[in-house]
Amino acid sequence: APKQNKFATGQAARSPSTLPPPAAPVRDSSPNSWRISIGSMKKNSNLRAGRAEINFLWFVKNFGKLLVLPARKPKKQIILAPAGPSRVGKTTTMKFIQTKLPYFVRIAHDGMRLFLYRRGWTDSPAVENFIYKKAPSFYMADKFLEKGYGVLLDDNFASKPIKLGLARELARKYKTKFFLVKVWAPAGVVRKRLRGAKSAIFPD
Repeated sequence: APKQNKFATGQAARSPSTLPPPAAPVRDSSPNSWRISIGSMKKNSNLRAGRAEINFLWFVKNFGKLLVLPARKPKKQIILAPAGPSRVGKTTTMKFIQTKLPYFVRIAHDGMRLFLYRRGWTDSPAVENFIYKKAPSFYMADKFLEKGYGVLLDDNFASKPIKLGLARELARKYKTKFFLVKVWAPAGVVRKRLRGAKSAIFPD
């Protein structure tokens, strides 16, 4: 059975000023096959969020340790990602697929936000800027695909066209297929969820 690492619960968010200083930037030696945005990541792989700097390589190393690795690798790799509006159940769908096809590594953007929040980066716009500008999920997806795993990119692929470009670039690089899963829910269900929605990632 795969070994599952879970986020610690009940951990209070620390102020960035109490965190140890970020590690010195390390030159990224990933292949030059990324043609869309990996070049910009190489030039400046860190991002300042509030008073503390999010070190890119520190993030992918430590967040990557929390991901669940499948017990086996697929005969044929594929990349899956959801598309749909807020509160339709994209993450629920991706988790369900992962249970039925247990050779995927699921990389969840909500998990990234929670990881950073619990370590003191409570500035929501700065964290979103890091996640979307620096694209750590695609960097990690590249590494897992290189090792032979399938990848679930658990984020909304209907919101930013560049995500589609990055996913298709990965599919070309590894000569595999990229599937976009459209997730839908009745309007009444979505309205009910939105009315009762409270951010678990960035609480007030």
